[in-house]
Amino acid sequence: MRELPAQGVEGSKFAAIAPAASANAGGIPWDNLSSAEAEYMNCSSEEQGMTTETKKDVFYSDMLVRFSHCDPAGIIFYPHYFVMFNGLVEDWFNHALEINYADFITTRRMGLPMVNIKCDFVAPSKIGEVITLTLRIDRIGKSSLTLAVGALLGDQTRITAQLTLCVFSFETKRAVPIPDDLRDRLSDFKQGRLEHPWRQA
Repeated sequence: MRELPAQGVEGSKFAAIAPAASANAGGIPWDNLSSAEAEYMNCSSEEQGMTTETKKDVFYSDMLVRFSHCDPAGIIFYPHYFVMFNGLVEDWFNHALEINYADFITTRRMGLPMVNIKCDFVAPSKIGEVITLTLRIDRIGKSSLTLAVGALLGDQTRITAQLTLCVFSFETKRAVPIPDDLRDRLSDFKQGRLEHPWRQA
C-alpha cells in the first residue's frame, strides 16, 4: 500500500487503527483482529480514503482485500481478480478518461466485454492488505483495445494480466468501432496527457 494523502485515512474515525489493521494484513488468523481493525477492513472505500491516480500513461487504484475476496486460506480466490479488473476499468473511465461508465452502458447502450485474458499469478494477496491495481494501454484497435493490468503491494508484483476488450452494441449484439470521443480520450491517456493527482475514488 502506498502512502495516502492527508484527506485519506487521516482525520477519519479509522485514523488511529489503520496502521494496526495494515500490520495485521498478513497476520491471519483472523480472530487476532480487534473489532476496530475488523471494522476498518470491512468499511467502504470512501470511509477508508481509497484513492486513484494517473501518472503519465498508467492509472492506479487502491483495493482493499476483503473477506469476500478470499478462500479459506485467507488469500484472494483467483477469479476475484477478474472482477477487480472489471471494476478497475470502470474507475479508469470515470476518473482518468472522465467518461461516465454507467452512462456508457445504460444510455449509450455499449459495453466493453473482455474477449481475451492472459495472466500470470506471481504471489498471493492476503485479507486486509491494500493492493494497488494498475492499468495502461498496450494497443488501440478499430473496435477493441488491449490493456496491461496488474496488482502490486509496494514494489511486489502479485499478478500481471493482459486484457483485450471490445466495444459492443447492446442494440445490434455486435462489436462496433470505438466511438470518436472515447478514441480521443484513449489516445490522450496512452500519450500521458491525462495525469491527475491522488483523489478519493
